[in-house]
Amino acid sequence: MKCIWMAALILAGVLSCSHDLAPVAPVARVSPSAPATGSVSLRLVAFNDVHGHLEPEPSGPGTPRVQYGHGGVTNLAREVRTLRAQVQNTLVVSAGDLFGASPLLSSMFDHVPTVAAMNALGLDVAGVGNHEFDRGPDALKAALAGAKFDVLGANVTGPSGAVFPGYSIKVVDGVPVAFVGLTTKDTRTLVLGERIAGMSFGDEVTAVNDIVAALRPKGIEAFVVLIHEGGTQHGGLNDCHDLKGRIGGIVAQLSPAVDVVVSGHTHAAYNCVLSGKPVTSALSFARMLTRIDLTLDRATHDVTHVVAENRVVPDGPADTAVAASMAPFQLKAAPVLNRVVGHVTATVHEHENSDGESQLGSLVADAQWDATRAAGPEFALVNAGGLRNDLPFVAERGGAVSYGDVYAAQPFGNALVTVTVSGKGLMRVVAGALFDGQGLVQVSRNVTVSWSAGKLVAMTVDGQAVAEDRDYRVTVNEYMAGMAPWKSGKNRVLGITDTEALVRYLARGPVSPTPANAPRIKKM
Repeated sequence: MKCIWMAALILAGVLSCSHDLAPVAPVARVSPSAPATGSVSLRLVAFNDVHGHLEPEPSGPGTPRVQYGHGGVTNLAREVRTLRAQVQNTLVVSAGDLFGASPLLSSMFDHVPTVAAMNALGLDVAGVGNHEFDRGPDALKAALAGAKFDVLGANVTGPSGAVFPGYSIKVVDGVPVAFVGLTTKDTRTLVLGERIAGMSFGDEVTAVNDIVAALRPKGIEAFVVLIHEGGTQHGGLNDCHDLKGRIGGIVAQLSPAVDVVVSGHTHAAYNCVLSGKPVTSALSFARMLTRIDLTLDRATHDVTHVVAENRVVPDGPADTAVAASMAPFQLKAAPVLNRVVGHVTATVHEHENSDGESQLGSLVADAQWDATRAAGPEFALVNAGGLRNDLPFVAERGGAVSYGDVYAAQPFGNALVTVTVSGKGLMRVVAGALFDGQGLVQVSRNVTVSWSAGKLVAMTVDGQAVAEDRDYRVTVNEYMAGMAPWKSGKNRVLGITDTEALVRYLARGPVSPTPANAPRIKKM
């Protein structure tokens, strides 16, 4: 993807640029004649990690009780319009992963429906996330062809150089505001290597600080960073209790000129002040947004005051513009989405319990083990990061599970790989997963894992302790197969996709969640 840069003078000495993936939107509400005195109010409406969740999660009798609403862009857009109407100068921004790991309505149309919904919602600027690269740069270019918003990636380069602009400038009543967008440098390990061949994802701090240093001499003093990297904390939606993760270290090194950091990636909610800068994140799947109100000084062009608040997106009537943008895709997708593939007796939960075991993870591991028996696996392992949604029990449907439900729960469609690896390598993977931020590796029904204080205590297969000096034949998905020790494993056999494996398993008969009294993973 060769980046095509076009310079346009939008303010004395200030340039804006575009690229061949998404055109830069027109500068909003420019008033060159505004007097250079007093202040300007600017509202940012921010969100992150939508992941193509265009529609709300199922609701009604028999569906899981949700803590923060059912999400969905149809709900999000309604709240965005409400907040936009309250303040004349409002810009809508995102911190990445608009799509990728998405429900089928977005995925089966190569995420064009999500881009159309974002246009209808009025998105202005988006930093790129790691999941936008899941299908490679050509697919990303196609998905963004119709985008009416800026897509920024200051630390993303390809064989021909920059893939995205690093920044976008919006002039608000005569005051220029720079938005710098970028993704986590870990993208290189989060996407299958062959799909991002020739691309690199540089240091986030360097990328931001270089842009700030280049723009300040041109009269830019207001800087908002949209970064697809984050952390987790243990407080409420607007708290910042014991924040963990890479975001704190990144913010500590950013230029003092940076005024606001909108983050994401971890699907967490927090509202922090780190190193003197407001730093926010708003969950995922359009369940929350952040209202950020800034005061800009007309004379200095700097930010003088910031107030941020995370707000739950309530369920309600669908935004009409977004609903209209989705309607043609819904009509075409309905026969595939609604096809019943099996039944569950209760909701199979995606989230891990206090021991680190996920009901969905156990189910998926069993399905993948059974689907690849011809290749001779002794068991199967599943990365928790590949699990995205509950398999819901909907009483009104008699527990029927649709293909759309399956795809939302496990949306990557990775091929299964059965491979022979050493016991030593196997133990290293399981031990390393205990606290990697992605959740424990999930295991098939003949495996047990015991751990304590972040350390692996024991692992058994068919009741026998794993021996480091013998080989094991294991089924994993394509993503895991690209990592050590699977990458160097022997006798690799490619199987069906993980999605199809789960569909076939559900077709056997009603499935029940794994019982709590028979744990596969146990915290000692």
